[in-house]
Amino acid sequence: TERTERAKRMATVKSGSSIASSQKH
Repeated sequence: TERTERAKRMATVKSGSSIASSQKH
């Protein structure tokens, strides 16, 4: 479960940073 949670968090952070970059612009 730890590995899955970490992978999920990584994916969320990746997409989150992408959305943040789009919103910032």
